[in-house]
Amino acid sequence: DQRVYMSLNPLKVYVAPSKVQSGCVLKMANWRLLEQDNLVTQEEMRLCRMSFNTFGYTGDINGKPEVSCIYESQDNKIVDRARDNLQSGGIWGFGSQTGKASM
Repeated sequence: DQRVYMSLNPLKVYVAPSKVQSGCVLKMANWRLLEQDNLVTQEEMRLCRMSFNTFGYTGDINGKPEVSCIYESQDNKIVDRARDNLQSGGIWGFGSQTGKASM
């Protein structure tokens, strides 16, 4: 998620830092679990499948997770940072062993 603010006089644009959260990526075989819990519709599954994407979520799957149709990042800087953090003991790929995300 990205938040953008704009002032009109003078005309300026301000951007809030993006928030990185650890999440879970679902295989297509598990999408029905999301549908059974009314987290996605058949139409959302169809649209996500059409663009060769998959679903991921953040939060507690048994609570109110935030579910999104996601795609694999081709940004090597993100992949390299996640790999470095995992190798140094960060269990989430982006943060410390406490699971807090940092970018």
